[in-house]
Amino acid sequence: MQKEGIILQIEDDTAYVNVKPAHKGGCGSCGKCKVKKDEFVIEVDLPDFPVDSGDRVLLEMEDSSVYSVGLFLYVVPPLFMIMGYLIAQFFGAKEGLGIFISFLFLIAAFYLIRYFDTSRGEKLIKKNMKIIKRI
Repeated sequence: MQKEGIILQIEDDTAYVNVKPAHKGGCGSCGKCKVKKDEFVIEVDLPDFPVDSGDRVLLEMEDSSVYSVGLFLYVVPPLFMIMGYLIAQFFGAKEGLGIFISFLFLIAAFYLIRYFDTSRGEKLIKKNMKIIKRI
């Protein structure tokens, strides 16, 4: 995945890059970017070549990182829901209670994803997103 951005500020070995979002709306809630209205600021390590504030740059993230996050987001909730229902059935719960417990597990999956996102999301972006060239 490649994205254009503008370097807003450079501190030590970190560049703060303003990236325009591909999708508006729910994009700002993930916690990976510091969102200010239409401004998505991402922390990225400085590249080997010189860059300054105000430079337009091309950012790149490995497709495997994007796919693994997508897989995590779309597979974990249904798995938790199925697992909740099967656990309820294992302990002899009736069907209605099993469905209720499966929804509780679904809610737990969303909290797990939210925790993972807020605690590790920014670090994953900084680790996997790289400035590949100045435009």
